[in-house]
Parts: sequence; C-alpha cells; structure tokens
Amino acid sequence: MQPCRLFIAAHLPDNITSILEQRQHALRQHLGDAQNDICWTSANQFHLTLAFLGKVERTFVPAIVEILETASKVLLPQTLQLGKCGLFCRRGIPCVLWSDVQTNQEFHHWCMELREKLRPHCPDLDGKEFRSHITLGRVKSGRSVDRCTLKHLFEHEDLCSHQQYWNCAQISLVQSEHCCKGATHSMLHTFNLGK
Repeated sequence: MQPCRLFIAAHLPDNITSILEQRQHALRQHLGDAQNDICWTSANQFHLTLAFLGKVERTFVPAIVEILETASKVLLPQTLQLGKCGLFCRRGIPCVLWSDVQTNQEFHHWCMELREKLRPHCPDLDGKEFRSHITLGRVKSGRSVDRCTLKHLFEHEDLCSHQQYWNCAQISLVQSEHCCKGATHSMLHTFNLGK
C-alpha cells in the first residue's frame, strides 16, 4: 500500500473562518494583479496545523491514533486568539502568507511533546519549531510578490483589527491528497480534548 500524507489539525469555527476570508479579500484588493501570483487557501481548508507528519506508512496509523487518543485526554480545551498577518520566506523570498494564532505555554509545550511521541512512526515529521498559524495562501511556483509590499499591507487596519478568541476543544488526524485542483483534506479521526 502507498504511504499516506498526514497532519494533525485543529479546525476553526465559522466566525474565525469569516474573518480569515475578510483578510484574504482585503489582501486581494490591495495587491491588485499580484493577487494572481498567489494560490489562496479555500475557506473549507482553513485549519491550524499542530504537526505535519508527512508521508506515513499505513501500518503506523493505528499507533498514531493511539498516541493521539492518549495525548488528547491530558490537555483541556484551549482558548486561542487570532493575531496579525505575517509571511514565511525562503531565501528571503515570500512563499507563504498566514495569520498568527496566539496560544499559551501549556498548549505550545503539549504540541512539542506530541511531535516527539509521534516521531518514531513518522520519519518525515516536520522538525521545524512549532509556529502556530493559519495559511492564507502560498506564492505560486515561479512567481514572486514583493516582500516590502506585503509587510506594509500586514500593518493595514483591515488585516489586524479582528483579533478574535475561540475555544479549541477538538483535534483531528487529517489525510491530504493531491489532485489536479490542488490538495483535498479528509478527516480520519477526531479527538475531544480533556476526554
């Protein structure tokens, strides 16, 4: 069997999704034609990635589910806050536009511990420092968007005035599959926090 591409995510309530859509709309308006150089995340795919597991052998999935079941019971539902917009760069060139998510130390530490527990089953697990964010869009391959322009836009009132709170009470194991129209996400298992 082919390996599956997995990640762990917290999904978002409708009011947070609406704010993220508003931010995308404001960015598009200010970017003009440059908006076409970005592949925008669709509203039904907004999520907070807690760990990107990469390609995983399907025989490891039951062990991953067991780890998640145990880990979810020790963390109570969390209050998260939508913060400002930002960007990730590769060699100084913008590649990802995102909205920050502010968490407490307990949640951050729990995510880091969870990654370490999963690592033996997930050789492709992303080893970068956990930075809680929601992806708004990715710059298309071979295209570029001016970094200074983006940084200026991220200070615009339309993009930072809604710093909304929400309650995160569930996490999910999600499979990502590539197709001709981009990636599709399927929830494999959902776990309630604190239960």
